[in-house]
Amino acid sequence: MGKDNNDILPKIPEDRFFLERFRLHAVLEKALKSYIVIVSAGEGYGKTYAVNSFLRKRRETTIWLHLSERDNQPGCFWENYTQALGRCKSRPAKEMRDIGFPETERQFRKWSGINRKEFGAKKQVIVVDDFHCIQPGVVLDFFQQAMRSPVPNQTLILIGRTEPAFNMTSMILKGSLTRIGADDLLFDEQEVTDYFKLWGIALSGEDSAAIYRDTEGWALALGIVATELSKNSYLPSLSEKSIFRIFADDLFSSVPAEIRRYLIKLSLFEQWPLELLKKTAASLSEQYREIPALATEFEKLGTLVTYDYYLRGYQIHRVFLEYLREKLQEIPEEEIREISALASAWCLENNLQMDAAIHFERMDDYAGLADIIDALPGIIPQSAALSLLEMINRLSCRESRNEADENFIYLYKIVRGRLLMSLTRFDEACAVFQENIRQYEAMPLAPLPVKMLAESWHYLGTIRIMQRRFEEAESYIQCFEQAGRYFRRHPWPLKSNITVFHINSYVIQIACPAPAGEFERHIAVFARGIRQAANPLNGYLAGVEELARAELAYFQGDLNTAEQYARGTIIRAHEKNQYEIETRGIFFLLRICLHRGTLETLRELWRQSEAMLSVSDNLNRSIVNDINNGWLYTQLGYPEKTAAWLRSRYEESDLFSLFRNFELMVKAKYLYAEKQYRELVVFLEQDKSKNSLGTFLLGVLEMNCLETAARYHLGEEPAALELLEQTYRLAVPNSLYMPFIELGSDMRSLAGLALGATNSAIPRPWLEDIRNRASAYSKNLFTIAEQFRGQEKTGKMYLTRQEQIVLYGLSRGQTREEIAAAIGQPMSAVKSIATRVYEKIGANNRADAVRIASMQSILRKNELSSDF
Repeated sequence: MGKDNNDILPKIPEDRFFLERFRLHAVLEKALKSYIVIVSAGEGYGKTYAVNSFLRKRRETTIWLHLSERDNQPGCFWENYTQALGRCKSRPAKEMRDIGFPETERQFRKWSGINRKEFGAKKQVIVVDDFHCIQPGVVLDFFQQAMRSPVPNQTLILIGRTEPAFNMTSMILKGSLTRIGADDLLFDEQEVTDYFKLWGIALSGEDSAAIYRDTEGWALALGIVATELSKNSYLPSLSEKSIFRIFADDLFSSVPAEIRRYLIKLSLFEQWPLELLKKTAASLSEQYREIPALATEFEKLGTLVTYDYYLRGYQIHRVFLEYLREKLQEIPEEEIREISALASAWCLENNLQMDAAIHFERMDDYAGLADIIDALPGIIPQSAALSLLEMINRLSCRESRNEADENFIYLYKIVRGRLLMSLTRFDEACAVFQENIRQYEAMPLAPLPVKMLAESWHYLGTIRIMQRRFEEAESYIQCFEQAGRYFRRHPWPLKSNITVFHINSYVIQIACPAPAGEFERHIAVFARGIRQAANPLNGYLAGVEELARAELAYFQGDLNTAEQYARGTIIRAHEKNQYEIETRGIFFLLRICLHRGTLETLRELWRQSEAMLSVSDNLNRSIVNDINNGWLYTQLGYPEKTAAWLRSRYEESDLFSLFRNFELMVKAKYLYAEKQYRELVVFLEQDKSKNSLGTFLLGVLEMNCLETAARYHLGEEPAALELLEQTYRLAVPNSLYMPFIELGSDMRSLAGLALGATNSAIPRPWLEDIRNRASAYSKNLFTIAEQFRGQEKTGKMYLTRQEQIVLYGLSRGQTREEIAAAIGQPMSAVKSIATRVYEKIGANNRADAVRIASMQSILRKNELSSDF
């Protein structure tokens, strides 16, 4: 079970009124042999009590997770999940917290690996209570994916008012899922009699039958009737709808007035962990400040407020919680703010950021809410952005708002605009920042106006880049010029998220069609804007100019120039911690390797790209990695290795709307690699209507080329030739050859078809040139794919030379300082490289790594000895 409560917390009395229901325990015992158990019934059926009581008698490690509506937000759910796990095992909880919610395939694999490693050896039970709160979305998808790959010796119990919203038929047929419903949970007549004996109430046969008839064995009703009978006589003819209201006031009045008031304030929280109660009980009189004293009063409420062993705190029944919340209007606003302040501090201490934000809203703490949002990445999940935006809007509508408070001004006029950007509501965000500029440029340049103007101009320029308004290039240059002017005038400490630029699907987002020279003209103007933005913002946009030139050279087929600029991109971006820009530079080098057929260089660069995942400041690293890898896997002929969320043509990520176009391109390439040509054509037609990839030239060229090849395979040769000619006319003014070349053998066939056509509008020399270059690409791609496949089959572990040196040094027992000297890197880099080596070869520590390396013959000692 992990640590026992008695080791770290005050003694809490057991519930003396809980009946051991051996009939139900037998049902649960059998169910526990399944990987998944669904326990579903309406309010008050004793679902939680039944499972809790059963598991308390067993020796399995148990993790208990209580959900609420907020857990539909991936960030909130992951905070909740890792905190629950941490009560049992802190180390894997921290590792999972660092991974983040498994939105991507790589994150899911890492989570699954930790889960199997930590809990696969002995029986473990994970209980998810109030699962009905989870609606269709990414959190429910996570559970479905987890259920498709169950961990040996692990059982997942889902408790809720309704059955989960996914198809369970196949799991039932396989025998991996068991369902327990309302009929199993209802008390039978004998259990009703035994339950009342626990209360010291001896029922006659007639009374027992009457209670069973009126309550129908409903657990909540039995608890309330028993409480009432301990003081009065039985009231017959109770219905499920009325029974709670009949006795609620009586139960509530059984505790002192001070505790009643405290309970109402506690209803602001879904759960009451003991640590939270300790903080909030400080406002009570001395006799109630200790947990045992509170426990005595809570006992008077019977089954409505119960101690939860796994939560290490109290769980309040949902019906009673709603009852208390109706009374919140009786509590002065000042007291609400006071208890919310205590709760927000506790949430921050326990990494519950979204819960802390809710409490900051209740107490009108503008600075606290702004600090939480400022600590988030510049691009956050749309569900989280929407929730935070609603909080700010509610604050702005309250009579208590203080419009003169600088924290409120910053929250409403800057942070709100940023959230609108995350929701891609660019026009609204522009209106916010433009109004700021109009207002504050008319004021003297005091610190607040300077700060508001600097950030407003900065975000306005960023929006214009994100909106692809490059026809207004001079406008966004002016934005960054103005932002720099104000940033230099009052250089306060910069938040990290304002200094990070997020890359879209293409750097050069020129509208379609584009006249000759448009790309060069755009890059020249873009470079001016970058220089204006970079200096005052610690390298914001550093490397983007080189990246734009690398992108153009690559699409024009000039690989040497593209490589030169891509390497420059990596150097410039790395110096200023612009990790997404650096990763895109590596991605272009990887694509160049496919042209040249150099597997070893490809492997080295791929590992370099994977290493970016260990950089915690690289905010969107997992999703960018999945997209880049998905592109490469589909091109190499391994579409099945593409992340699951990218393989679905229907599912679009809630996260990172900036990446949607690149995401859609990978989905299209997946369909193409899987030879699902009809589905690909339909998908591309739908996407064109969404005003996304089709809004700029490079996207149109890549989509058209894929569709041309798909129609050719479908036997629609006239349509394929017509689309090929249209795409040629769009590409030729700026010599954009690469989308055709990367079709490989399919382009060779298409060019042959066009060369044989009597009425083709495409010049013969161009077709022959493209055919030859596509043919060469196809041969090199085949060679590298075969080599790649050979290494995959043999299971050979590939380490970079630097990683080999570090592993060799570890095997010789060298110190970190000695290894650092050998590779010419600081000692901190040695630790990072060693961690990467452990992950690659599946080692837990130095000794494990040396053992695996020796068994697998990974070290090439004869090549490395000279380095030491």
